[in-house]
Amino acid sequence: MNVNVAFVGEPVSNEEQFEMFLDLPPPPAEPVTEPEPAMTRLVSPGPLVPHPPPDDMHTFVVEVEKKPGDDTVGLNVEYAGGQEAKAGVIVMVVNRGLIQTYNETAAAGQIVAAGNHIIEVNGVTTPADDMLAAIAKDTKLRIVFKAA
Repeated sequence: MNVNVAFVGEPVSNEEQFEMFLDLPPPPAEPVTEPEPAMTRLVSPGPLVPHPPPDDMHTFVVEVEKKPGDDTVGLNVEYAGGQEAKAGVIVMVVNRGLIQTYNETAAAGQIVAAGNHIIEVNGVTTPADDMLAAIAKDTKLRIVFKAA
């Protein structure tokens, strides 16, 4: 297919004609490069302090105890990966109960919220069904959460 295009006015290059015909935006500007910083002498800040591994950086422990008449934990949960996979336990809702009471006095980074993962209950880490069974049957609970 041949296309004849006639322009009136100043002559333009074939590339400009092609861009005008297609109504393309102009090419991006060249990136601006920043000069490299000057070399500085490093001074030792003192002894190195070990940092927790990345998986432990957003975990926290909640310890609660069920009492007669006050044994509702108050968590609605779902299996990570769905009912078939049961790859873990995810908090969906915090309801009235022991966890909500805990949250009322918890530090800002240690509040149990929707999206948190339960990664351990009383030393049990897998399978997910065993963690949920421990929550249901045990009186004293030590639950490790990973923040969302």
